Amino acid sequence: MANDGVPLSFHDPSVQGQVADDVLIPPAGRSEVVVLAPSGASTPLQTGCVDYGPLGEDDPTRDVATIALGTPLRLHYMPSAAAARPKKEPFGDIHSWPIAAHRVVNFSEIAQKGKFLINDKSYDPDGPAMFASKTGTVEEWTVSNYAPELHAFHIHQIHFLVEDINGVKQPPSMWRDMIMLPYARTVNGKLQPSVMHLLMDFRDPIVAGTFVFHCHILPHEDLGMMAKIEVEGTTRPLPTHGFRTGFLTKGEPAICKLPRTFPLCGCNKRANTLALAGSRR
Repeated sequence: MANDGVPLSFHDPSVQGQVADDVLIPPAGRSEVVVLAPSGASTPLQTGCVDYGPLGEDDPTRDVATIALGTPLRLHYMPSAAAARPKKEPFGDIHSWPIAAHRVVNFSEIAQKGKFLINDKSYDPDGPAMFASKTGTVEEWTVSNYAPELHAFHIHQIHFLVEDINGVKQPPSMWRDMIMLPYARTVNGKLQPSVMHLLMDFRDPIVAGTFVFHCHILPHEDLGMMAKIEVEGTTRPLPTHGFRTGFLTKGEPAICKLPRTFPLCGCNKRANTLALAGSRR
């Protein structure tokens, strides 16, 4: 029904859900599902085998929980379809917006030295931001993985639309803030990276300030696979879609006076709470 906090129908009301036997959930990824109860007294919930690549870890199939079936519940109330329908996307079809910038993000590593890099750089908390973007824009990022193991791309504050992965077009409901990057493969003696194209959505007016994108496999992140992005706000009045008007200026914290209009990143629960509380003042 939803991935990374975004209902499948949020950007396209015609997509009410998808039927699947399994769901790939990356590290820090979130999926919301409705499960049909199986027959029998109990059934295992399993994580399937994941191929992390030649340098990746071994991740076999294993049980993570046992689901016990009890007495059926009598539901006294079920919300109507209209009540459960998410609100319409406030900024329209992202494909109708001009691309403000094209950026390249390359994940790589020097395994023998324990270095994990983005664009050949290790994270420096005191260094400058890798990219400078602007609130109210859409960018296209080409994200590649040059390592022979999976990496997990994650960005704070925003969501992105996955356009294609290794040339395969993705469904229009593929909105995420977290996605696995397929590992590079050797073809005819040459390392061939995986490549995906993402539409990065900076249209929400509260997206401003400095935050990070990184690999969400924690040892990789801790060893340098992270970078900063600085998003410059605007001093012009911004639409609040039924709420009061506010302003954003460069240097103002991301927790601003405007209500949040998009689903929120799971990395910033405290910030999200404060932002929502501020919108009610």
